[in-house]
Amino acid sequence: MAPAASGAPSALIEDIVPADSHDPRGAAFGAMVLPLVMAGIAAGALLSLLIPILAARVAGLFTFAVAAGLLSMSVVQGWLDILPGSYLTLAAVAALVSFAVAGSVVGLAAVVGRPGIGIAALLLLLIGNPFSAATSAPELLPTFWGSLGQYLPPGAAATLLRSVAFFDSHALTTPLTVLLTWSAAALILITLAALRPQPAPTPA
Repeated sequence: MAPAASGAPSALIEDIVPADSHDPRGAAFGAMVLPLVMAGIAAGALLSLLIPILAARVAGLFTFAVAAGLLSMSVVQGWLDILPGSYLTLAAVAALVSFAVAGSVVGLAAVVGRPGIGIAALLLLLIGNPFSAATSAPELLPTFWGSLGQYLPPGAAATLLRSVAFFDSHALTTPLTVLLTWSAAALILITLAALRPQPAPTPA
């Protein structure tokens, strides 16, 4: 406002890549990651609480991830029309995000029990989401928190979706690696829980 009031010409702002015309300010994109995270946490909690067999939980994780990826991008691209790019590629990214989030819940719950659900929710929702930089950029956050957010699934999800949709998949190695690492860690935790000796049944 000061340059305009003084008569000096205002600075020219040019987008490197313009936002989608249906979401010119990027607000819808910024709000898109949170439902993915919340749905993943809810699915992981339900799988942990309702399905006692670990192998069945893993099958449920894969089923949920595929369904969540296809459905979420059907809404985002087909109904809201706010994200450009290949539907199948974006659906695959959303499926990976869903698996990483839900798998983290299931993995922690398998190892430490029901408190693992709360730990995962705290880490992914209360810490990961505010510092995901989905509505801005990691560089606009304090250095530590901006970096931390990119190593949690919500931040990696926002960066990977942004890369695939708007930047022709440039600089996707780090967020993709983060999500794959969280997914692998979840499967490792579930495997360790399955291999853990079970307590002998107490005699009647």
